[in-house]
Amino acid sequence: MINFRPLENFVTVVELGSLSRAARAIHIAQPALSTQIAALENELEVTLLDRSPRGVRPTEAGTILCRHARALLHHMRETQELLKARHHSPSGTVSIGVPMSLLEVFAIPLIKHLRKQYPNLTPYIQAHSSLHLRELVMSGRLDLAVILCGPEHKGLKSRLLATEELYFVTRADKSRSARKTPISLPEVAQHPLVLSAAPYTGTTMLQGAAARAGVTLNVVAEINTSAALLATVEAGLGATMIAMSAVPRHSPLHRFEFRRFIPSITHPISLCLAEDLPPTTAARLTAEAIPWLISELANNGKWPSITLAR
Repeated sequence: MINFRPLENFVTVVELGSLSRAARAIHIAQPALSTQIAALENELEVTLLDRSPRGVRPTEAGTILCRHARALLHHMRETQELLKARHHSPSGTVSIGVPMSLLEVFAIPLIKHLRKQYPNLTPYIQAHSSLHLRELVMSGRLDLAVILCGPEHKGLKSRLLATEELYFVTRADKSRSARKTPISLPEVAQHPLVLSAAPYTGTTMLQGAAARAGVTLNVVAEINTSAALLATVEAGLGATMIAMSAVPRHSPLHRFEFRRFIPSITHPISLCLAEDLPPTTAARLTAEAIPWLISELANNGKWPSITLAR
């Protein structure tokens, strides 16, 4: 019978792409780790890894084993937590993916909420693009993620939580009062634009709206952090598009003009979990808490630019 520890170690080797890096990560001697992998290969009568001077890659058999091993290990952790929960509060680690732009407005309140409700649970936050977060959830490397994408995606159990309005941003002009009127797409096309790089959903939606309106946008640069977008605007390099939740808390807002689009442009906010991996107790409780927390943030005015999904 295959022990769980060699399976866990094999998954680590595949994820890190190196026996030496995996050995250091799990605090085991590399020869012992190699012996474990060889024992797995002998027991299963297949080659699991292709070895080269640059590291290791899973064979087709290794890829299949890795995918099923992740599911099996999820089941194992869920069983352990269910048994512990009979006498203790939920414990363990839950890995949560969050887009960079939502770290301040959402990730910090989420950590506070989880620490208050489940003091023995440790949230582990990873910030990436929504596209990468989806891949991490599907592969089992994240328990769940909040993403700026629609809920329809094969391999994921997703739920639309809200939509968030995006704003057109220019540098403030001291010679005149700030304009608060919405801006049309033909007016947007008159400005050089610095946008978040594709496949950011907001950029895709702006480009689609412009195409439908027969408008050609003048995109002069792409950059993927909110602080950098605002810095390019302040430097006079162009205008941008941003959600208010993505504006860093200490940004000098008086230096910018924020205007709505006509028609309005929004991006979706969705919660996703892997379709074929059962959630741990910690992941299930976190997934249940997230919609409630987003609703609280919206209703308390701490996330005012979103519209909750019905």
